[in-house]
Amino acid sequence: MMKKIASLVCVLLLLLTVVSVPTALATGVDYSGAWNCMYVDFGDGVLLSEYQGMNLQEMMQLQLNSDGSFELNSFGEVITGVWQPTGAGIALIAEGEVVAFSYEDDMLVNTDEGITMYFARAEETPQQGGLSALMNLGQTNETPDVEFAGNWNCISYEASGVSYDISMFFPDGITMTLNPDGTGSVQITAEYAETITWAAADGELTIDGSYVLFDPVWDADTDTLSLCYAVDIIRIVFEKVEGNTAAPDASAALPQVYTCDFFTVTFPEDWEQDEFFTYNWDTYYSVQYNLSDASGSTLSSVHISVSIEEVDDYRSRIDELLEYATEDGSGALDEGMIGGVMFRSKTYGDYWIYTEYCARVPEASVTIYVAISEPENIPDVLPDILNSISFTYPIPDPPLEDPPLPEDGVPYQPSPTAFNVGGYDLQAEWLTTGASIIPKNEYDDSIAAIDDTVYVLASEKLYALERSGATLAAAPDSPVALGDAYSLLSAAWDGTLYITNGFYSAIAYKDGTAEEFDMDGYLAMHPEGNWGLCYWSSYTVKKITFTPDGIATKDWILKDLSEDTRQGRFSSVSHIQITPDYIFVGGVDSATEYATRIAMYDLDGNELAVFGSEDWSDYSAIGSVAGIAQTNNGILVMDGYNEDIKLFALDGSFLGLIGCDELLGTDNPWPLGLTASENGALALLAQKREDGSAIELLVFELTGF
Repeated sequence: MMKKIASLVCVLLLLLTVVSVPTALATGVDYSGAWNCMYVDFGDGVLLSEYQGMNLQEMMQLQLNSDGSFELNSFGEVITGVWQPTGAGIALIAEGEVVAFSYEDDMLVNTDEGITMYFARAEETPQQGGLSALMNLGQTNETPDVEFAGNWNCISYEASGVSYDISMFFPDGITMTLNPDGTGSVQITAEYAETITWAAADGELTIDGSYVLFDPVWDADTDTLSLCYAVDIIRIVFEKVEGNTAAPDASAALPQVYTCDFFTVTFPEDWEQDEFFTYNWDTYYSVQYNLSDASGSTLSSVHISVSIEEVDDYRSRIDELLEYATEDGSGALDEGMIGGVMFRSKTYGDYWIYTEYCARVPEASVTIYVAISEPENIPDVLPDILNSISFTYPIPDPPLEDPPLPEDGVPYQPSPTAFNVGGYDLQAEWLTTGASIIPKNEYDDSIAAIDDTVYVLASEKLYALERSGATLAAAPDSPVALGDAYSLLSAAWDGTLYITNGFYSAIAYKDGTAEEFDMDGYLAMHPEGNWGLCYWSSYTVKKITFTPDGIATKDWILKDLSEDTRQGRFSSVSHIQITPDYIFVGGVDSATEYATRIAMYDLDGNELAVFGSEDWSDYSAIGSVAGIAQTNNGILVMDGYNEDIKLFALDGSFLGLIGCDELLGTDNPWPLGLTASENGALALLAQKREDGSAIELLVFELTGF
């Protein structure tokens, strides 16, 4: 039982030495000082002040320092870490572990595994002394306490011993708010503000979280507070605004405390936690709280997520937010501090309004998102919620680094070669594109060729590349912005490109002109351009014909693929390629146990051959169809799942395979597409650069088969 008492608070803390945490953890000065364990309740409601003759006050002592650090002496074992206020009390943090205390009846209370411990402030012990003590009775040399909480205005700018009016350098002035709970903010310019934390002891002030302000100094003679601005030779001087106090302590208004390994946040009592957005995984933590009206409809929500991940998703999301900024004319994202971390943010939306904050901590490889829906419905409480957030994430030693930005990175240099596959000397040649083609999405991209022009679809952009030998040079108007995201190209001999995304959007693009039309699914066109097949997963495959009056549609031979009334071989279709003489269909063969196969049909829909084994362990088995190209000797199949190129004769017999890395000199790329060329086939793949700066699209020509 003695060990159980001693380990009550230590169980989560006494693991490893304390790691670094952000310096901007909120420090509630009301809690700083010495606390002693007064009672322990073993779950029976009886408060014990001693155990086996030992006084708990003497055996368990907690020191909360004003700088945000703590020291716990528990039965002779000393644990150190950091602490911070929460909406209901405090949290002790060490090695990423958090122990929460509620503040009840002037005591800090912790409950764990049915045992509750109560800590009260240590009483000051009277000092013993002789005559000198008696002579100094009632006198003190201590600096009188200063009430720093409140609103402050900057009045002057000092440099090299000369004082200037602040308006000379900051026409709008600088204001600072120090809240009683240890949080605060500084409005430096109209566009830039910082969220800070602060603490005070013995008349001295400490401030954390600012990128430009440091070294606060209180001048008791002038009742002013000065801070260094950016460099130590410049100081700005603040004067407190009398009769105007700072925001009250928000802890009473935010009694709900949510704590996980990576962050702590508090919410008002009438908000509800959304279990569908609460995750506590090893590298991903998130939570969402909702405010609802009487009918249960959501008025607003706050979602927080912290994940250890590569930087790609963060950069993509920043690009998307910048698109919103471009659309509304602002052109830039806002910046501000939350929990000691610098965020970039944007408010967007029409019917539903959202404010989204994004942050990246490269040294920890951590991405943080804070998203608020309908922020206009919670203007009074939202600042308190955001100010309550603090982050705790591990920073390895040495710290991590993010890869360079795409424009600063080194393009990938493949080293293609030649292999004998199935008796054929298959060769690969890399077709260079000059500037790298970096897709927005590395999975939904496509390739097509018309004469000497190679077209590469990179989601929302279409690149037209004129070929000269092994070089692809961008056409004058390339790339073309398509507006929406697309994923499949199909070319006709008359120079028309058909661009579809599998949903309802389709484009016929020719000679720089784009004409939109409705198409429910992907479209594979016959090279003559008069008709094609429209497909999507398990839906009936449709034959569409372009007529002077519009588009005529009728069912093809593959019907009702997901039903018992299915007609044809497949239960779902993932790829169709139409050549002058044949139709190749790739999908799940309903006669097998989920095997992906390819069937070849004549133009009337008669099945002629089948490619790929039913046995997944067979070399000829196809994992997924990324592309099909008919060549002089059969077909080449790009297998996206297995990352290889397979060779088949037109009768369906398997000739051999070669891995993409072996043939193309790549490193675990994502196969995207294959299309016939005059000499063989063109292959499109997405390859991550060696320095991790981007994923770029590479084009190769395969010959010899």
